[in-house]
Amino acid sequence: MGQRFPVEEGHVMAFARAVGEPMPSPGRVVPPTFTATSIQHDPEHMRGMRPTGALAVAPVGGGKLLHAEQHFEYLLPVHLGDVLEVTEEYGRRWTRSSKRGGELLFTELVKELRNQHGAVVVRSRMVLVETPPTSASVDERPA
Repeated sequence: MGQRFPVEEGHVMAFARAVGEPMPSPGRVVPPTFTATSIQHDPEHMRGMRPTGALAVAPVGGGKLLHAEQHFEYLLPVHLGDVLEVTEEYGRRWTRSSKRGGELLFTELVKELRNQHGAVVVRSRMVLVETPPTSASVDERPA
């Protein structure tokens, strides 16, 4: 079972104000991009910050982790009052050679959001790329 969150009026209102959309009335369709706020309900999400201020996930060995692509499929409308369940799993992984030397590691994260009826309303695919460490990695820098 994935992370569940309500499409609650206060959250939708804050989102609508932030993006300049009118507030939908009860039972109405919310802006499709509202579903991106699902990470706010997951304290362990890799892009979320922990109370210590540290990233939840960091590359190993001094490289960088970059957000390379994002794709969304909006399959069904989301309504005020819906309860969405988010599941996330790893998709494809592949490598490419870097122009600066070293190998880039690409990883897909596939997320599905289902409504309270079990129907998939949004599917997203994020591509992350991990770069190789630079010649002066974090461990080698002077203090």
